[in-house]
Amino acid sequence: IYDSLQAGSMIAALAPLIPVMYIDSAVDAVLKGMGQQVYSMNVNIIDALTSGILVVILVPKFGVGGYIFTIYFTETLNTVLSLARMIAITKPRLRLMGHIFGPILCITGATVSVHLLSTALSLQPTAIMLALQITLTALIYLGLLFITRCIGTDEYEMMRAIFGNRKTKTVTPLLSASTTRTTHS
Repeated sequence: IYDSLQAGSMIAALAPLIPVMYIDSAVDAVLKGMGQQVYSMNVNIIDALTSGILVVILVPKFGVGGYIFTIYFTETLNTVLSLARMIAITKPRLRLMGHIFGPILCITGATVSVHLLSTALSLQPTAIMLALQITLTALIYLGLLFITRCIGTDEYEMMRAIFGNRKTKTVTPLLSASTTRTTHS
């Protein structure tokens, strides 16, 4: 995309961190919605202090590699602390296979499949091919989630409500034709 080997290597180095950052952002929002703003602020202060200390120690010694390690470490620390707090408060009933390991295996299978297909077909890396690969990966991922039953009936019904057939409903008027409004003069 950027026609730069160096930019591509940096994107590749940081790309695995995107799901961690997404989870951190979502969990922070949930915690704030649950009245845990002070806890979130404390975690972010710990994150910033840890990041500053690691940058001062690691960057002079390891350069960009030290900075990338710092980003990985602090983002993971922030996510783990926030996620642990949310789990402690909500006490969810997690199915390890259905909620954690199954989706990880499904996305890994989808990603590897599309990569192998792209390699076998010797596809040229263009923006259009990248968009097609992302779309195909998402479709295979959803298919694998259904096949492995990681998506249950609740999730299926929710997706159907979001993406399903949207028929327009007739609106019932507040006042029927037989009801009249009288005014006193």
